[in-house]
Amino acid sequence: MGKNAPLEGKQGLLDGKPERNTQISRMAFVLNKVCVLLEEKYFLKLSTGPSWSKPGGKFLDKNNTHMTNAHSLKKGWWLDGCASLDKKIEMMYDLRKIGMSYTFINCTCDFISGKSIKSYLPSEKEQDGIIKKILCEEDSILTNGLKAWCDVTQKVEIYELTI
Repeated sequence: MGKNAPLEGKQGLLDGKPERNTQISRMAFVLNKVCVLLEEKYFLKLSTGPSWSKPGGKFLDKNNTHMTNAHSLKKGWWLDGCASLDKKIEMMYDLRKIGMSYTFINCTCDFISGKSIKSYLPSEKEQDGIIKKILCEEDSILTNGLKAWCDVTQKVEIYELTI
């Protein structure tokens, strides 16, 4: 976890709002960031996978009435936090079904587990090299893609430092 992150279960700030540092808050953080980048149909695809099913409902659903520990996500989705860490990690590996890389998934699993994700991020020197290389190319799609990627990784770093 980040240098300033509170201990597991303790209160911190997430995007300027009070939030307890828990596995479910970190999992919801990841899913909310993926939700911003991807269309809603991917969440529908995730929610229908067997990993997301539980007796009486789903862990990821637009209906939260069957959830024991409902955590609000964006776009009207809910995440039930009443699952073991192993189950949460199993669910995150379903992100592969919507095109996420194993590196990204491993990073999110470490993040949810409360482990540092620093090893997944490029060093400042590597970041500078990546930015220079992309900015030298005149392909605006790559440049915009890098800016979006940098925004997401920066938010993860900020989250690590504040929660």
